[in-house]
Amino acid sequence: MLTALVLSGCNFEGDDQEINEARRVLEDWFGAAESGETNNQSCHAFGLIDFPEATCAEMLSHAGMIQRKDRVLTAQRSLECFTNGSKRVCGSFFEFVFRSKSDSAKLVNEQALIKRDDDLYRLYLYRSDLLFTTLSKRESEDAESLPSANRFEIDDDKKRLYVALTNRLPPLYQFPFCIGLEQVSSEKLIEPLIPNELVTIEEVEQKSTLCPENFCLTFVGESLALICN
Repeated sequence: MLTALVLSGCNFEGDDQEINEARRVLEDWFGAAESGETNNQSCHAFGLIDFPEATCAEMLSHAGMIQRKDRVLTAQRSLECFTNGSKRVCGSFFEFVFRSKSDSAKLVNEQALIKRDDDLYRLYLYRSDLLFTTLSKRESEDAESLPSANRFEIDDDKKRLYVALTNRLPPLYQFPFCIGLEQVSSEKLIEPLIPNELVTIEEVEQKSTLCPENFCLTFVGESLALICN
């Protein structure tokens, strides 16, 4: 059963400049959500891998149900590591909690995590009462129709390759891993496949412009596949 996101973790002393920059990035993300943005590049790739229950587009669409003027910040903190259930994640995180009001005047709790990689800040995770309702309903429907299926399962070998690639070329963090893609088809592949050791930031960024809304990365064997999904 999906429940509210409960984060426990160790704080670190992020300075005011870092917290303010994280808040600015979050406000920009909320603005994109309110304008109807659905671009996967608006969310941190590792957040989508670690918490794949909701896509970036789903997080954006549910955040877009609330106007920025109807958000009240109730808490903020810096986190070095956090635990949610059995999952533990470490890094430079900034958590923001809001008490908000939806378009239908319903009170809504919202929670957002911004992750910092060097000087790059990106939304890592967003959850709200509205989004949890959607996820809980889908979980119930999936349990009834496909009790043995896991639509969010990610191949461990592909995840290992993705982590190694983004550790070697950190700017590729901006491009999400393809989740829910059962197989690579010629219709979705932006050719050619790129051997892992020959991947360059420049080539991936150039190919991403061919599919700005639904561009993601996966692997075929040991080669990187650029996908327009």
